[in-house]
Amino acid sequence: MPITETIGEQIVQAIVTELKTIQRPTYNVSVGVERVEVHGNPTVADNKDAQIEVVSRAPTRDYGSGFAGRAFYNMLVGVFVTLRVSSRDTVPPDAIQARALADITKIIEANRQWGGLAADSIITAPKFGYEEAIPGADLIVDVNFFCSATNPYSLT
Repeated sequence: MPITETIGEQIVQAIVTELKTIQRPTYNVSVGVERVEVHGNPTVADNKDAQIEVVSRAPTRDYGSGFAGRAFYNMLVGVFVTLRVSSRDTVPPDAIQARALADITKIIEANRQWGGLAADSIITAPKFGYEEAIPGADLIVDVNFFCSATNPYSLT
């Protein structure tokens, strides 16, 4: 079966797949993860404690890097978390936000090459986020990858 997604999109899908593994039974956290085209107005499902939205920007080719037959690209992937918190929670919202950032950081740092698809991935600009006073956490993953200079669907 031929590959139907670019190397960049395969990386984004790998990030989504890994983020879906976030479960914190110790803290009763259940997470929904979605690949979206545009970040905005996420809704946390009734049976979930958090919603993660993953959105990417178009990869940018660096013509000064790479080598014969291979192109070097940089791509920014946004990871935006919306948390469901309650006034009955015994854990403060900022502690829950810190846990969300820590869980995502742990996954990104453990998978920096995304199964050999990326050269490296670095978390930039992690912060607590607030959408209309709803707590969350936001971060950008700066992904660098190579692919064929003539075929963005192929590594070689």
